[in-house]
Amino acid sequence: MSSPNKTTDTAKPASPMFGQNHDTDWNMVMEQAARRGARKALAEIGLDDQAACRDVRDLRELLINWRRIRREATRSLITFGVRAILIFMVLMAALVISTGMGR
Repeated sequence: MSSPNKTTDTAKPASPMFGQNHDTDWNMVMEQAARRGARKALAEIGLDDQAACRDVRDLRELLINWRRIRREATRSLITFGVRAILIFMVLMAALVISTGMGR
C-alpha cells in the first residue's frame, strides 16, 4: 500500500540560494568560476596584459621553428651517417683492390 504523503522523484525542490532554474544558475556559477580560474592561471604565467596575444603568437612561432630545426637536424644526421657508411665501404673496397686481398 502506498502512503498518502508519498512524493514523486521528478519534482525538484526550489533552492533558496539560486532560484527556480537551478541547472542554469549552477552552470552560470561554474562558468564564472572557470573564467576566474583561467584569468588567475594566465596572470600566474604572465599572460594577463595587452601583449599576451603577441607573446602567445611568438611562443607558437618558436615552437614551430624548434620542431622544424629538430626535423632538419635529424635528417642531416641520417644523411651524414649514410654518407659515412658509403665512404667507409668505398675505402674498404679500394683497400681490398690495392692490396690484392680479394684474390
